[in-house]
Amino acid sequence: MSISEPLVYIVILNWKDPDITLRCVQSLKRSKYKKYKVVLINNSPSEEIRKLIEEENIDIAYIGNKTNLGFTGGANQGIEYAMKHDANYIWLLNNDVEVPEDCLLNLITEMESDERIGLLSPVIVDPAKPLNPFYGKKVDSVNGQMLNAFDEQTYLEWLTSEPWKIELWGTALLINKNLVNAIGDLDNNFFAYYEDNDYSFRSNQAGFQNRTCLRANVFHKTDNNIYTEKKSYRFFLIARNHYLFWIKRGISKPTAIYWTLNVFIPKIVQLHREDKDIVAQPYLGGLWQGIIKNTFGLLPANLNAPKLVYKFTVYIAGILLDLLSKFRCFKGRINIIFRKI
Repeated sequence: MSISEPLVYIVILNWKDPDITLRCVQSLKRSKYKKYKVVLINNSPSEEIRKLIEEENIDIAYIGNKTNLGFTGGANQGIEYAMKHDANYIWLLNNDVEVPEDCLLNLITEMESDERIGLLSPVIVDPAKPLNPFYGKKVDSVNGQMLNAFDEQTYLEWLTSEPWKIELWGTALLINKNLVNAIGDLDNNFFAYYEDNDYSFRSNQAGFQNRTCLRANVFHKTDNNIYTEKKSYRFFLIARNHYLFWIKRGISKPTAIYWTLNVFIPKIVQLHREDKDIVAQPYLGGLWQGIIKNTFGLLPANLNAPKLVYKFTVYIAGILLDLLSKFRCFKGRINIIFRKI
């Protein structure tokens, strides 16, 4: 191997998917890069994953939790373990990711080539949508915009023009130990979702660069069946953490509230009209806990907003959105008339 061989600790979290987690670990055995160790964080009281790993005779450091500490809590345990055991890099890897044999080697090669890199991600490919791989995100804190790059050219344009705005998903995120020493762990206030954006932002703020390795990819299947009760926590966290995401960037509270409501209130109204309250209610619950209660971190027992608040919101917001739609339609017709005159 032509490059130096720094020690990589691969942090994988398991919650309720031991078979999926096992497949991820097994895919690592094919890796061309061999100087790695795996830290498995079990966020479930079930010991099934531990038994499966032992049967495979795979050398893994195992940390078991009696309760679900979320992605941030579990990942931080892995990061801290890796740092205590002299890791050069920490690779946060989703348990439902399949790793090609040359992925880690290519990541390490690029990371070693430039000490300014704090975070490095492979290209993330959904096998069901191979023509739309994920290359990174650009966040504009002035206009409240978040854009995704699904092609190499867009990513390279961002890298050339505004590299300090590039942020990465935590799906397969390689972290430089120097970055951990500079900014610490993930923020547990997020629990899950947007914590990777926050860490990317903090990386940029500390003077490091976030990049995507174009010669490396992982396979990560997107869950297309999102409207299920099992995913209630996901909707809750996405809505709540969207607000926290902006607040942590120094955006004023009124602006952060406006940007967040502008995204989620139309969704909530539309989902309610489609009889998908199972999604709309936790969306509003996340807004309620974040904006009104200003409470973050661990999941509450009840993910929904108060019933009267939900009914009032979908009724009043529905009326206002309908009026706004009619106004826009009327304005459009007026503009057409004036253009013809």
